Amino acid sequence: MTGESNSGKIMKLGKHAQHTHNKYKNMRKLLQKQGKYKKVKQIKNRESRIVRDLNHKISRKIVYTANENNCGIKLEKLKGIRNNKKHSR
Repeated sequence: MTGESNSGKIMKLGKHAQHTHNKYKNMRKLLQKQGKYKKVKQIKNRESRIVRDLNHKISRKIVYTANENNCGIKLEKLKGIRNNKKHSR
C-alpha cells in the first residue's frame, strides 16, 4: 500500500511481506522434499507469526498517520471478492 500525506512523503507499507512469503516458501519446499514435515509445520507457524506482526505494525502506522493528520479511514466490504474474480490460471 502506498499513501501520500500533505507533506509529500510516500509510505511504502507491506513490501517486506512478499519477501518473507517467498523466503519461507522455498524453505518449506526444501524441507518437504526431505520429508521433515514437523519442521515444515514449525516454519509455517513462524511465517504466519511474522506476517501477522507485520500487518499489525502496518495497521498501527496507518491509524497513527490518520490520527496525526486529523483524517478518517474508509474501509469497504470485501466479502466474496475471491468468488467474483475470474481466475487466470
